[in-house]
Amino acid sequence: MIRQISESEFTGPRLTEGACLFRTPESLEIGQTIEWESEVEDGLGPGKFAVFVSSGGLIFSLQHYEFSPRKDLMTLYVRPGDLGLHVDQALIALCLTSADLGWLADGAWLPPARLIRQDDNGMQFHVVDYPCHADAEAIVRHLTAGHHKQAYFIEPILEGEPALLPRPFRA
Repeated sequence: MIRQISESEFTGPRLTEGACLFRTPESLEIGQTIEWESEVEDGLGPGKFAVFVSSGGLIFSLQHYEFSPRKDLMTLYVRPGDLGLHVDQALIALCLTSADLGWLADGAWLPPARLIRQDDNGMQFHVVDYPCHADAEAIVRHLTAGHHKQAYFIEPILEGEPALLPRPFRA
């Protein structure tokens, strides 16, 4: 869940380019109409900004280029710092995946994630690893849309971490 905030409400640090999304504003299923604010002019032509805050408190913005030859081009702006993590969190908030990315900012990388399934007996099993948390979230949304509900967990994959072996659930 995200909500749009006005640029005047945003008082945090300056946002920086995090990624390019190959999506049109109309193809974003965010449950609300985007109210585009201030217009800017840069090398890609005139663009408009919209600022959002996720339920987890992540603030990000989208810039849409109205007259670009590619109508499906938006730039995603996130807080400086761990750009890959912030882009991943914005993708989750927008219900997008890494497949929607055109490019990622220099030096940024999406943190990989592991999908774990817990069966009815409490046993947990390593299902598969994904390039980022947003990709794993999309799979969980798909898997939990059916009638039979399994519990799924997403864990970060730490550098050098061995493969996850099945283990019993401990409460």
